[in-house]
Amino acid sequence: MILAGLIALTAAVVSLTHHSVPHLPQAPPNARPAAVAAASQTPTAPAAAPQAASRDADGGGALVDICGVGRVRLDKDDPSGMEYVSALAQPAEARWIAALQASSDTHARVAGLVLAGPEQAEAMAQLALQNTDPALYDFALGACARTEHAGAACAQISPEGWAELDTDNAVPWLQVARRARLAAGPAREAAAMQRAAGAHRVDDYNFSLLADALPSLPSDMGMAEKYLLAIEAIGFEAARGASQYPEASKYCSREAVNDVRVAEECRTLANLFESHGSTMRDLVEAKAIGGRAGWSQQRVDAAMKYFAALMAEVEQTEPATAEARWSCASLSAANDYLRDLAQRGEINALRERYERSGVSVPELAQQHRDYIEKLMQRASALQ
Repeated sequence: MILAGLIALTAAVVSLTHHSVPHLPQAPPNARPAAVAAASQTPTAPAAAPQAASRDADGGGALVDICGVGRVRLDKDDPSGMEYVSALAQPAEARWIAALQASSDTHARVAGLVLAGPEQAEAMAQLALQNTDPALYDFALGACARTEHAGAACAQISPEGWAELDTDNAVPWLQVARRARLAAGPAREAAAMQRAAGAHRVDDYNFSLLADALPSLPSDMGMAEKYLLAIEAIGFEAARGASQYPEASKYCSREAVNDVRVAEECRTLANLFESHGSTMRDLVEAKAIGGRAGWSQQRVDAAMKYFAALMAEVEQTEPATAEARWSCASLSAANDYLRDLAQRGEINALRERYERSGVSVPELAQQHRDYIEKLMQRASALQ
């Protein structure tokens, strides 16, 4: 269930396990429902709630118990139940976005704008230009890149502007390098990569949207709706892109690291991703770049085992059976984990869980391999 929401980890699992990950239930689509669109236009007057799927209708799907709702027959086209809970959560989602947009806290207002959709990009850009907060600037940069009708404020938002605000963060410099590679040429790309390698932080403010938005979730919501909306917030964060990763991989290609200077920069960058990264994707990038730029095989193997051990901690939050995914116990564990992500960041949250478990890295890594093997067997059986 948690893995379904953390979409970005799919590529990470493939990279470090050398398996093809089978299809997992996906988070609800990012298309804005009518209630949410109305909230973005009139924050204080959310639209009327749409009707959830009928609990009594026989759509040919399975009967499941949804915590706080009761026994529900899902539609056959909604085997995961995500669409049912999404419809159930729409009224609360509208109130959530309205509360965020009406907040006196700038971060909360930006979270409300992000959740309202890409049409709010210009408003986000205006807020970013009025402040010197690099996280706000990052969100505006992502929103402006996705909008089809960028305005005057979006035209002033750029990776270079982010780098000026966040000079000791490798991520904006990697985005500057990407833009230089596409337009300005290798010399400017190399200069930006040098700045990235010389940084002491690597932070794309992942999960900051979740951290800013969670406190405003309506208190009368059920656990299923809270889980669904938190997963949606993570989906919006994932949709911002992550152009720093392909840029780092292209610059640190197998051919490029034959240059001693480039190899040294790439090793430094790999060390930074490993030691200061906040997401599992950062660990994947560290292993990939470091393996090409001179890390020993022993160090690469250790990085793979550590990643697998942390993944095993994610998998501990998965329900024992598909039928239990919406149980109160499963949702309580999932929501606790999501709060940990918001408060501590992905790697820190998982590291704390690993340290509390008392289980060794090799044992956890084996648990992860067993988990992936079961997924593969399940996928084969369905074919």
